[in-house]
Amino acid sequence: MTGSRVQASPWADSRRRAETLLAQHDHAAEMLALYLALLDVWEQSWEAARSEEPEDLARWAADRVAPQVIAVTERSGPVGLRNALKDAFAALSDAKASFRAFPAGGRTGSAGPAMVRPPAGGRRRRW
Repeated sequence: MTGSRVQASPWADSRRRAETLLAQHDHAAEMLALYLALLDVWEQSWEAARSEEPEDLARWAADRVAPQVIAVTERSGPVGLRNALKDAFAALSDAKASFRAFPAGGRTGSAGPAMVRPPAGGRRRRW
């Protein structure tokens, strides 16, 4: 017996189940196809994380995995999900631009300066 162990992907059973469901349920084909495409990303990411052992896994996932999930969803997801994804990223982009502009004296858009500085009087609200 060698020192190295081969570990099966934790998504092998999920893949088989999704493929079985896809063959049996035409009405769910769009979502199951997306799920299967995402399984590829998750499996590749799992293997990469195990080999690279990133120090900051959350940052690594945000930088490396999230863009792949987004790309797969844009390519394979149902139209409603693709549109919602585009809208969410447009809103996020607008928010980032607002926060970048505020310290530079620019307009902050609809959020206004109240979103980034404490209320008058120096008192902070407790949420």
